[in-house]
Amino acid sequence: MSFKNSGMRAWVIQRLSALYLLFFVVYAAYAFITLPAGAPALQELMRGNFFMIAFAMAMLAILLHGWVGIRDIIMDYVKPYSLRLIVYSLTLAYLFYLLFWWMQIYWRHT
Repeated sequence: MSFKNSGMRAWVIQRLSALYLLFFVVYAAYAFITLPAGAPALQELMRGNFFMIAFAMAMLAILLHGWVGIRDIIMDYVKPYSLRLIVYSLTLAYLFYLLFWWMQIYWRHT
């Protein structure tokens, strides 16, 4: 069975992104719960390099996870190849827009 053409790559990407998101949510919840009360502590956490990188990777994981799911739906329900390419392109453009929008919001407020 070929890893490239069997759909196994998409399955692995979706499972790994879900696993990363699980660990990120647990880490973020623990960090928020153990923080001292007040905005300065939260700002300090969110300005830290580790949290910034972890957050950026979480956003990327959300987009990858969503892309794999949306791609499978498009492959199943959009049959004309030319229309499928158009829908793929629009979906990718929207996902990249979301990525840059999230990053702009995050870095503007940190």
